[in-house]
Amino acid sequence: MFIRHHSCFPVPIPRLTLSHRLANLLLTPAVQTINFRFGHVHVFPSHFRAVAAAVRAGTLSVAFDPVRLATEGSLAEYDSGNDTFSFQSDMVMETAGGRATAVHEASHACADFRNRDTAIRHEEGAAHICEAWYLLNCGIDPTTAHLPANVIKAATDMRDRALPSVPVRATGTEINTVRRDMANLKYENAFYDNDGI
Repeated sequence: MFIRHHSCFPVPIPRLTLSHRLANLLLTPAVQTINFRFGHVHVFPSHFRAVAAAVRAGTLSVAFDPVRLATEGSLAEYDSGNDTFSFQSDMVMETAGGRATAVHEASHACADFRNRDTAIRHEEGAAHICEAWYLLNCGIDPTTAHLPANVIKAATDMRDRALPSVPVRATGTEINTVRRDMANLKYENAFYDNDGI
């Protein structure tokens, strides 16, 4: 991609690092309108802003782990133990699905930011809702991401109930059906140890 400079000669635009692209993604309107409570898991725009700031400051690391993540079938992950985002490749965020996965993983960093242990099925349910909500905000059908139907329904309904600046609360039915989907996806009935960023 080229831009015109005052001299009218094409000048290449340097590609931003993955860290910068992740931080920028978390500040977009498509992410900053994700605002909800899913039981004891809270995902607020201010949390995404804090995660973006921590990525920019280097407090949260961004690394590549292509072999392991490809073997696991994952595009990305967040590890709260060492405050690191790992990506399968530099190209993950080039697609809407890859960006949705990054938002999913960033929601785990939001939980870590709050320095509070969370039930795995709650936190994963909230992360899957973030992924679907992001895709809905982008005008993309979340079924393309192969998300469970109950996650898509909960994300759609919660997004429809959302008010500006007010976190929407997941209903008991939404929490229970999404947690059941997380159990079907083989997430443990245990807790994530979020030790703070």
